[in-house]
Amino acid sequence: MKAKIKDEILLCISKDDYSYREKYDAKLIKDVASILNADGYISITGNKMCDVYLMTTKGDAFLSEGGYVKEKKRKIMKSLAKLWYMAIGYAVTELMHFLLG
Repeated sequence: MKAKIKDEILLCISKDDYSYREKYDAKLIKDVASILNADGYISITGNKMCDVYLMTTKGDAFLSEGGYVKEKKRKIMKSLAKLWYMAIGYAVTELMHFLLG
């Protein structure tokens, strides 16, 4: 599931804007809503006819921090930093072996 889609639907829910229902099919919306609910960003109420999605305070805070897209970028940057430190460590170790020979 793309982070951008989850953010878009979450933003629409926060604004009580139902335009996402025209843009995405019902199954995708239901799947995204299940993820958002499991993550604690929305609550789901309703009946057999329809579901009603309500933002939680955790969801509002998550959106203000950048949402899923920002979270994904943070994870990528963290992974890149870890790789960078490993490469530097490897280079220093090889240099030490070469110098101490």
